[in-house]
Amino acid sequence: MKNTLIALGEFAGPLNQLMTNLTGEEWEIWWKEFKKFLRKEECWTVSTFRFLTRIKVGNGPKTKLDFISALGNAKIQTGTYSKKLLESPDFLKDISFVASDVDLYCATTEELTGKKSATTAEVFDAIKRIGKLCTAEVSLQLRLQYRNVPNNDSLYVAMVPVHVINQLSVLVVGKGDNGEWLSAHNGEPDTVWVDEMSPWVFVL
Repeated sequence: MKNTLIALGEFAGPLNQLMTNLTGEEWEIWWKEFKKFLRKEECWTVSTFRFLTRIKVGNGPKTKLDFISALGNAKIQTGTYSKKLLESPDFLKDISFVASDVDLYCATTEELTGKKSATTAEVFDAIKRIGKLCTAEVSLQLRLQYRNVPNNDSLYVAMVPVHVINQLSVLVVGKGDNGEWLSAHNGEPDTVWVDEMSPWVFVL
């Protein structure tokens, strides 16, 4: 009987958390994955998301000037906000000095949150449950190393937003008729992203 009571006590906490998740704002994605669990199917797996590319960090540019020079040499166009972001004192605080590989995946807002539209905070919370946000170094190395963005397309970088001029911003990488570019987009916690917008890039 004692062992049974211990088991019931341990069961109560996770059950309560499950009910909280199933009745919360992200209930759709929790319900979808819970049904997979009941059918004994794989759930909460990275197979839900698309592998984008593997980049190298730790053996490239180390300073803001190094990265600005590298972007210029690669003929990457930068806008006003992305330049300001690069100059921000909050940027490039986490440069690595040990060479390593980083696997990047991409997914839409709906794939991450289970909703057609979601705020920055909701998208990033969803990413942090299954992976990690990109560091500043990873964000810039993505732009330098990944040159396969289709023409007139873009990718939002899931990263810790950086204060630029009068708002928090995240980086965007893309390609247009005039070449490849690096820009910045409003990344305030309450900014709303709809599923039709470009997919997010993050670390798994």
